[in-house]
Amino acid sequence: MTLRTIEPAQHTAAKVAGFLYLFTMATAIFGESYVRGQLIVRGDAVQTARNIAASERLFRIGIAGDLITVVGVVILVWALYVVLKPINWFKSRYIPRALAAWGIFSSLVLAIVTLAIMVFPSLADVMTLAYMVPMFIYEVGLGLWLLVKGIQAPIVADSTAPWRSHASPNQAMQLTKERMKKEL
Repeated sequence: MTLRTIEPAQHTAAKVAGFLYLFTMATAIFGESYVRGQLIVRGDAVQTARNIAASERLFRIGIAGDLITVVGVVILVWALYVVLKPINWFKSRYIPRALAAWGIFSSLVLAIVTLAIMVFPSLADVMTLAYMVPMFIYEVGLGLWLLVKGIQAPIVADSTAPWRSHASPNQAMQLTKERMKKEL
């Protein structure tokens, strides 16, 4: 078995990603549910315009919140890149398999229902935001996992592990780094 090392930058990036999953979710929910929920009247553009004119500050706060969310998501993507760059991210085992499987399931539900709502807009009234709950659970779970637990070095089978040879610890570390570079 080989224990792959995790760079300090990966640990930091995992914590940043965990925080940003939670933070951007909060800012997005605020903008979508609170701000737009108070201003937008579905099917009535005139009343929506009146609401925006009457609550200009709230509308501007919503725009600022959306910008903060977008910047947060860009940083989140960068943090995930730093975490996943050195490994084969389909086999990393950085997060529990059950959580990863839930994320895949949640993504499929979100994609399928969103597509269905595009084709059948009246479905949105029936579904409300319920179809987003699995993704909410996944993102909160992943965010908390990364924020609290971070990432752990995965153990992988390797019959040519450097410490099975007569290499010194420094040589073993160098051999491991070289092998990891070759895998990339």
